[in-house]
Amino acid sequence: VLEDFGNSTSRAAWLLSILGLSSAFGRIILGIVGDYTQKYVRILQGILIMLSIVILVLWYWLGYLWASQLIFATIFGFFSGSLNSITPVILSNYYGAERMATVTGIVFSAFVLGNLMGPVVTGFLFDFYGSYQLAILLCAGAYFLAFLVAL
Repeated sequence: VLEDFGNSTSRAAWLLSILGLSSAFGRIILGIVGDYTQKYVRILQGILIMLSIVILVLWYWLGYLWASQLIFATIFGFFSGSLNSITPVILSNYYGAERMATVTGIVFSAFVLGNLMGPVVTGFLFDFYGSYQLAILLCAGAYFLAFLVAL
């Protein structure tokens, strides 16, 4: 995708490194925030999902600019990574600590479906349309659906 936006392989690798690093910071920092705001963690989750959607859609329109790609990689990585940290907090609030292993295993196993289908569908859309733009918009739609489910 990054090369489709006009980046060299080296630049694409840098952007993915930035995304991964900011994702790690998002997991840690917003994980700590989730621990201290357990009562409001569902609101926090909704905000994080909506921010991820907005950032993804903005990237769709501004993705050809190098500066916007850097900003996207940093902010999207931070907020999307944090969702992995606060999900167990939400699950423990609803199901209790004694069922955490089972419930977390079930929830994170559901992610496998998206991880398995995402690249296949994206590849098909790219082959059919010659662009990743529809796939990006579908990802934003999936995030929005996740936001509605999180409500």
